[in-house]
Amino acid sequence: MIEIHDNWTYVGIWYVSGMDGDRGMNWLACMYRESNQPDDKPWKAFYRFRYYDGDQDKSPHEDGDTKNWYSWTATNATEETRTRMKAGLDMAAKMTANNFGGVVDYLPIDGPFKGKPFLDYLAKPWVHVKRQKVGGAGG
Repeated sequence: MIEIHDNWTYVGIWYVSGMDGDRGMNWLACMYRESNQPDDKPWKAFYRFRYYDGDQDKSPHEDGDTKNWYSWTATNATEETRTRMKAGLDMAAKMTANNFGGVVDYLPIDGPFKGKPFLDYLAKPWVHVKRQKVGGAGG
């Protein structure tokens, strides 16, 4: 799940949809820092594979899907690390698209996740939003 925080810096979001045999699948990734200050916190990324039977447009918050989550934390927040991590996620997205017959949909953010980047995100057909109260309690 992508968490949205006003004081975090986001690089972008990657999405790939395809088929795994007779099951649908999609891959989602996000790269960010838990700070908006230069060199304050290390770059992080997460990605997940989702496998499902039937309609891919059903809410991914429903039971029945298989999701495998992974995370990646760099040791620093330098521009070189940002560039290398982004290149790694670009490559992973392309390889996933190639392996599962999909297409990469990339949303660049390059800063806070609000305003135009957030509205562009909400317009994506693959986005399913679930609001939560701060602290993770459902709301």
